[in-house]
Amino acid sequence: MPVQNILEMMASGMSSEEILDDYPDLESDDLLAALEFGALAAGGHTVVAVSAA
Repeated sequence: MPVQNILEMMASGMSSEEILDDYPDLESDDLLAALEFGALAAGGHTVVAVSAA
C-alpha cells in the first residue's frame, strides 16, 4: 500500500486500530514507517525513535 494512502487515512481521522482492522496485511510498524517517511519528506530531518522510560 502506498505511504500516501496511509497518511491520507490518518489525516482523515482514522485511528491506527481502524486502519489495521481494515487492512489486515498491515502492521503497526508499517504505520510508524509511513509517519517517519512523511516526516522526512516534509522536513528532511532524520527521525529517531525514543523509548519511553
